Amino acid sequence: MPYTIKSTRGCDKLVDDSNFIYRKVTDIGLKVRYQSDCAFNTKVKCLMAVAFIPPSDIIDAFIELVDDDDLPQELVAYLETYYIGGERGRGPRRRRVSPTFPIELWNVYQRTLDQLANTNNGVEGFHNALQASVTNTHPNLWKLINVLKNEEYLSKKKIIDPERGETAVKKQYKNVCKRILSIVRGYDQNGKQHLRAIAMNLHDF
Repeated sequence: MPYTIKSTRGCDKLVDDSNFIYRKVTDIGLKVRYQSDCAFNTKVKCLMAVAFIPPSDIIDAFIELVDDDDLPQELVAYLETYYIGGERGRGPRRRRVSPTFPIELWNVYQRTLDQLANTNNGVEGFHNALQASVTNTHPNLWKLINVLKNEEYLSKKKIIDPERGETAVKKQYKNVCKRILSIVRGYDQNGKQHLRAIAMNLHDF
């Protein structure tokens, strides 16, 4: 379950790639319930939160979470296919197949502990800013050069500002990241309680 966090180091505000769960909830007609039913909202966020536990524990945690008749099977099947891996076969030949996106690809447990960025928001932000600056489809060379110079200045400023004690990251995001880091550091395989603690700090769509 890929995550993007509004970039602080190692923990992000869930806003972009993890939107896939919200989009799926919307696609199956449960948007209103997700927004109005606190218990259901938390259950869905717990599915998102499995990205913050060790990869070796994810399948067991997922199985425990989805053993709940309140969760739509269409959502469970979607997550199994793309992110967890569904079970195939019968009896002794039953096995769990690899998902489309391997767990190691979207898990952020170790990256959170190492306080590394979990996302490509910086690249996407630069690309979006560049697109916004170039107002026509085929800019002439001199206009493009001026735009690139301006982007270079802004990029350098972003590097220098933290060294001068200036930061654009809001305090509330820093506090969320600190809480998530603390929870991840205290991981003790306490299943749903740990996931619920993470879930309570994830962004409401």
